[in-house]
Amino acid sequence: MTNELSTEGRRRKKRGKRDWVKNAIIIFLAVLLVLTFFSNTIMNYSLPEVAAQYPQSTTLTTKIRGTGTVESAQSYNVTVQETRTVAAVNVKKGDTIAAGDTLLTLDATESQELQDARTNLANVKLEYEKLQLPKNEEGAAAQAASLAQAQAAVSKAETDLANAQKYESDLKWYQDQEASAKSNLASKNQNKEYYSSLVDNLNSQIANIENSNADYLSAKKRLEDDPENEELKAEVQRIYDEQIAPKLASLSQQLADAQQNVLNSTYAASQAEAAYTSAQDATAAFQASNQNATSVSAAQTALQSAKDNLATLQATAKDTEDTNAYNDSVAKLDLAAKEQEVKDAEEKVKALEEKTSAANIKSRYAGVVTEVNVAAGDTTTADTPLMVVEMTEKGYTLKATVTKDQARTLKEGLRAEITNLWDSGITMTLTSITSDKNDPANSRVLTFAVTGEDVSVGQSLSFSVGDKNSSYDLVIPSAAIHTDANGSFVYTVQVKSSPLGNRYSVRKKTVTIVASDDNNSAVSGELSADDFVITTATVPLDVGTQVRMAE
Repeated sequence: MTNELSTEGRRRKKRGKRDWVKNAIIIFLAVLLVLTFFSNTIMNYSLPEVAAQYPQSTTLTTKIRGTGTVESAQSYNVTVQETRTVAAVNVKKGDTIAAGDTLLTLDATESQELQDARTNLANVKLEYEKLQLPKNEEGAAAQAASLAQAQAAVSKAETDLANAQKYESDLKWYQDQEASAKSNLASKNQNKEYYSSLVDNLNSQIANIENSNADYLSAKKRLEDDPENEELKAEVQRIYDEQIAPKLASLSQQLADAQQNVLNSTYAASQAEAAYTSAQDATAAFQASNQNATSVSAAQTALQSAKDNLATLQATAKDTEDTNAYNDSVAKLDLAAKEQEVKDAEEKVKALEEKTSAANIKSRYAGVVTEVNVAAGDTTTADTPLMVVEMTEKGYTLKATVTKDQARTLKEGLRAEITNLWDSGITMTLTSITSDKNDPANSRVLTFAVTGEDVSVGQSLSFSVGDKNSSYDLVIPSAAIHTDANGSFVYTVQVKSSPLGNRYSVRKKTVTIVASDDNNSAVSGELSADDFVITTATVPLDVGTQVRMAE
């Protein structure tokens, strides 16, 4: 019983410890949740507060606003056509002048243009005279001499080649004769040796004719053994007469013929040897008499070289001839052009003498002096404006640049409202809409006619023009639109969900203002109807900034 109580106590003690740990964990998580909630709440209240709205599809009554500077409808540039020194400036910027008023007084000295024109005339005349000088013909004579020498060299090389060819042809004849004589000598010596060998052979056959007959030797041997035997004597004689004597007679005749042939061939060989020696002597004598003869190949090379040199000189001469002909034509043209240049220079001097400006430069028109670009002592430059006079009698204009889309809502004849002056009596009427030369694809220039008693050149006027109702898909408050160096843009709200609620951050989207009224603007570009456009913020915003929504 005591053991059971002890065991139960230990169990209760362990269970108590587990309950304590569990309660501690629950309390920790509760505290963490409360802290997280309050930290998010505190952080949200520390974020910039913004108000936002979605773009609306609505109608705008559009007016185009702008500012411009009043100009006269026509201006007059005061210029002189020569370089002169300004002695005095008789008006200042802003002066109202009448036609005929003296604007400038020039120094009475001759203009720099006239001095330069006279110097130029003298130089041109000198150049014209130089072009008329006779040409130097020494180069042509030297070239002709070179051509003659080259032609003579070709002729000599052709003669040398013909002589070399004849020498080689004659030498070949001598060499052919020598070779023929040598061949004949060899043939004769061969005949001589043949017949000498034949004589030796026949002598050998005659010497051995009896020994070569077996019947005769056999019979003769029996006779030697029995010299008194008449029958054997008769047998020996018979065999000799029948077999040896006829053959001996034939061989003897052949030997006589062969010996005669030996004599004949020996004589022929000596004759052939003499002929061969004579042919060798003739070849040697011919070569000795032509020791300085040139080979055909060398003569051919020399001839080709001479021809190439002649061709080169002829081509050079042809080029020179063509160049001289071209230069002669150019010289004639240059001479005619220089003659005309002299006439032009003379006419220029005469014209400058005739139009030398008077000392006093007077205004041709009435108006207001808006620019004075010179002072006393300055030097004038031809066609450079010295002054600008706005011709007020021609009326006034004002120009302003708008977008192409804005220009589509306007038409000529509309009257603009002046917004920076009250009861001025000044009226502005749109007279033309033209392309902007600096940006013809996107911009247009509005030109207004400006009238009224208080209008003056240089006056700045702000205006609004146009009054057209149009429907647009994306209309937002004009205050929501910002600008930077890249153009117009708006800030939008990007929403991201999280377990603790939504997070809001700032995005930037480029837009183009299509039309505006006093409060709202229609836009196009990256913006869509689903974008939540920020209209106000408690602090300046930047892309990526976290914000909280106004309640």
